[in-house]
Amino acid sequence: MPVCQAEAMRRVVTWARTVGVAGALLAGALGSAAAVRLSGFPGPPAEADAVAAAVTAIGQRPLDRPGPVVVCDFFCPEDDGDGVVSYDSAPDRTDVVTVTYELSGTSAPAVEARARDRLAAAGWRADRDGDLTRDGLAVGLQIADAGGGVRATVVASKLTSPLAGVLAVAGFLLGAALGGLLVRLAHRRFRRHGPAVSLVAGAPAVVVTALTLGYAAMAVLMTAHDPRRPGVQLAEFLLTVFPSVSLAVGGAALLALALVALPPRPGPAGLRLGRPVGHTGGHGAARS
Repeated sequence: MPVCQAEAMRRVVTWARTVGVAGALLAGALGSAAAVRLSGFPGPPAEADAVAAAVTAIGQRPLDRPGPVVVCDFFCPEDDGDGVVSYDSAPDRTDVVTVTYELSGTSAPAVEARARDRLAAAGWRADRDGDLTRDGLAVGLQIADAGGGVRATVVASKLTSPLAGVLAVAGFLLGAALGGLLVRLAHRRFRRHGPAVSLVAGAPAVVVTALTLGYAAMAVLMTAHDPRRPGVQLAEFLLTVFPSVSLAVGGAALLALALVALPPRPGPAGLRLGRPVGHTGGHGAARS
């Protein structure tokens, strides 16, 4: 085989493997996000559980006005006088319930010390971040002096369940396996198309590969910086943090697969894939 032809073949193989990795990562992220959703982990905890923890910490019931879960964009709005608010924060997957008190005639250090003592006496245990945990719930205390009194906010969130962790990994592995298989099958069909379809289908494949590998690099950096955030919802975070980019990746992937799925070009006229008629085996001599 000529050197230039061998080099071209190596480039094709390298490109096919790169696309395969990107396809596996993309499908793995979709599988992981879907699996975690099935576990019931995403979303804020029950308001009743958050209020119970706050009453234990502060020693009194909060003002709780009826209202829906607040969906955050890139910031969460103020509580607007409501003492108990559930937040669904899609960008960083920090779904919480905040329970806020306005306390007078005291100081922030005293309120926080008493709150931690009460929670510890009720069986709550402090973790390395200073939050307190019990029964699948994590509670953080945000207490500060404000306007002659104290503003105390108890922030409750779910602890990652073992089921959510298992499903996050299993969903990624299953999705990656199926995605890699799909890309391999698509590549085989891709090679049977002519230059026109190959060029048009290859363009969106380049987009999908570049953006997917870029997201993978971002995931590595995020995990190295703080592996607990967003934790098992890392895949969902990557898919939803920039919705327009995710839609572009999904649309490009579907377009590439649709083009590859078109009927391939017919083979050259007269091409036979079996042995030619009259083939004698090893010597190639014709009988007289």
